[in-house]
Amino acid sequence: QIIDYFGDGSKKGIKIESKTFTIVVFDVYGNRAQLSGIRTNFKNRDVALSFSKFYKKEFPLYTFDVMSVNDAKKQIILK
Repeated sequence: QIIDYFGDGSKKGIKIESKTFTIVVFDVYGNRAQLSGIRTNFKNRDVALSFSKFYKKEFPLYTFDVMSVNDAKKQIILK
């Protein structure tokens, strides 16, 4: 999947290899937390970012980051 930042249809941009995105939750102290009842696994980056923004409004004491999971060893946080 290639993101076209230039708008001219060219294949320039950032290549995202991951097919799975997850939302990681942190509490006010920066520790990883789990909230029951929220959706955390996504196949689409834009949907994951949208849910992350929604959860930030609903739970102001927590931070929600979208993480791209390439494999079990390498994880990249996208904001």
